[in-house]
Amino acid sequence: MANGTYPVDIAVDYPEKSSRGWAVCTMLGIKSLLLLPHIIIFYALNLAAGILFFISQIAVLFTGEYPPGMARFIANTMAWQMRVSAFMLGLRDEYPPFVFSGDPAYALRYSYDHPEKSSRNWAICTIWWLRIPALFPHIFLLGFVMIGASVVFFISQLAVLFTGKYPRGMFDFLVGSMRWSARVNAFSYALTDEYPPFGLK
Repeated sequence: MANGTYPVDIAVDYPEKSSRGWAVCTMLGIKSLLLLPHIIIFYALNLAAGILFFISQIAVLFTGEYPPGMARFIANTMAWQMRVSAFMLGLRDEYPPFVFSGDPAYALRYSYDHPEKSSRNWAICTIWWLRIPALFPHIFLLGFVMIGASVVFFISQLAVLFTGKYPRGMFDFLVGSMRWSARVNAFSYALTDEYPPFGLK
């Protein structure tokens, strides 16, 4: 499995130095404008992923297998989102690449292990929108985590502005928040039938 225990994981290389200039751009909202091309592309990818997700669950219902091509498309869409999020949060200063299948040279890695079989029962639950209520405990807790992440992000950018270095504890917390969110998203898209763990690790 991706991290030894769960089939979805992300890892971000810790930078020895972070750009004060990018920290200023982040606080002024300039980074968001620079990411507009990514946001537009991601919106289109998300629409396509939603359609493929629905078709995939019909396929699982009849075959017991999530079509690998559809699963990879959705996983690549999520990986794209994670790279953009890492840049937006200042975890990496390299502008995210416009590469759908992932860039091995980029310092964020999204890993996903495709299951050999998928549950027909979960497919039925997904089609009837019963998978999302199963995630309510995660959604509730992640709401608080994301509030904390917003505060940590703001403080981290002040720290980068004055020291040129991203505080390691804050970096790990934000990466952990992204990891938790990525696993919940993967489960909601039925990329895995394993219920996601609670936590940042």
